[in-house]
Formats: sequence, structure tokens, C-alpha cells
Amino acid sequence: METNKTGAVYALALGLPAGLLCLWLFLGLRDYFPFSLLLKVSSFKVFWHPAAWVAVAGLLGGSLWYSGLRIAFYLEKHDTLGASFRFTLRVNIRLLIGLTVIYIGGIGLRMFTGHKPLLAAIPYSIIAIASLLALASLVATVTISLLIVQLTKNKLKIKI
Repeated sequence: METNKTGAVYALALGLPAGLLCLWLFLGLRDYFPFSLLLKVSSFKVFWHPAAWVAVAGLLGGSLWYSGLRIAFYLEKHDTLGASFRFTLRVNIRLLIGLTVIYIGGIGLRMFTGHKPLLAAIPYSIIAIASLLALASLVATVTISLLIVQLTKNKLKIKI
């Protein structure tokens, strides 16, 4: 296996199941009142369409793969925790951009088909997405990302 692909393989093998589990838990929150209220106000129901599920899963996989390609580079320049933080940040920035595009595209499609969501809620919805990803970044940096980076470091035998 090529050196630069080692991190990407570990990122997909460990990060994708963990990310899909978190996505499944996120989708299950729609039954709780505070979250259902957020769904109604912000038109987050866009994410409950099966096409959005496929797009988010593909986005997560692609983001993990391309960010995992840089783990060896991060390990050469930073310690394990710093590399983990940079890996997580890169994954979540890609996710933020992708989720924003999916959300705005879904809102546009709903408007085109006659549903009129609250357009004023779009900026607040994007802030909510960014806030959830920021919280996920903090948790993921010291859990699954640290494991991915440590396994990559051990496989590549990088001494820091």
C-alpha cells in the first residue's frame, strides 16, 4: 500500500462506520420536541430525503478519503494530537460546505415544487449545521480521529 493512502484507508475503515452511526442517531432525533421544532423552523427536513442520505454518506466517504491522504504529511510536521485536529478540521470543513450545498439545493428544490420554507431561517440553519459540526470536531479529535492518526502513525512507523 502506498504511504499516502494508508491514512485514507484507515480513515474510511474506521471513520465511515462511526460517521454513519452518528448520522443514523442524528436522523433519529426528529422525534424529540426541541429537535422537531428546529426541523419545522429551519426546514432541515431536506436531510430526511433518501437522496440526501446517499449524498451525505458519499460526502462523508469522500471527505474521509481525501483528508486521510494528508495524515502522513500532518504527522511529519506535527504531533499526534495536532495531526488529529488538522485531519478532523479538514473533514468537517468539507462536510460543512457539502451539507450547506445539499441544504440550499434542497430548499431550492422545495421552492421550485411549490413548498415555501421560511427563507429567513436559512442563515440560522447554516449556523446550526456549523455549530453541530464544531461540536463534532471537538469530540472526534480526541476519539476516532486520534485512533485513525495513531494507527496510521504505527503503520508508517513515524517517530515523533
